[in-house]
Amino acid sequence: METKPNDIAPKVVIVGGSIAGLALGLMLQRIGVDFVILEAYKEIAPQAGASIAFFPMASLGCWEDIYAAAEKGTNKFTIRYSDMSPILTLDDLETKVTQRLGYGLVFLDRRLVIEVLYNHILDKSKVITSQKVVSVESRAEGVKVWTNDGSEFTGDMVLGCDGVHSTGRKEIAKLEGASQENRRSPPPLFGIAALLMEK
Repeated sequence: METKPNDIAPKVVIVGGSIAGLALGLMLQRIGVDFVILEAYKEIAPQAGASIAFFPMASLGCWEDIYAAAEKGTNKFTIRYSDMSPILTLDDLETKVTQRLGYGLVFLDRRLVIEVLYNHILDKSKVITSQKVVSVESRAEGVKVWTNDGSEFTGDMVLGCDGVHSTGRKEIAKLEGASQENRRSPPPLFGIAALLMEK
């Protein structure tokens, strides 16, 4: 159930129109907060990135579409050391996850996830492509964001959802007076591989 933006709610400028930015946009849409998503690419959902594992997205209102687009039958899941020896193997994963959570675990192309999330944004004019953020300024009345073509966007807050080489994060760090090199963050854990035959 979506609500309409109101005059009291803040306006949020979201930098990045991929999974995090679109999911955040859907959350804000559901609670009636105004937002704009600025995406550097010229299109939403380019053919880029690998497959991704997804748990339920029902709270965003798009689980059925995610499930319909997904590869079914994730029945074996193995976490491995760098030498490929198994740390943990779970058999019949889809059944176990469905029993515990009420929804299954699915794998699908990153592009398909982005398409589903984008399709659930009601007002497509809130997602603007070819808008690479180049500068962010904090002001008494909120924030101002400039993009590569000279466009300006204002809001009450800016949130960086533009990936690992985040311009948004760098600009926000400047506002906080901290360099990216001096900021600590946990190392990422990620990976996906084709099924390997057990020895």
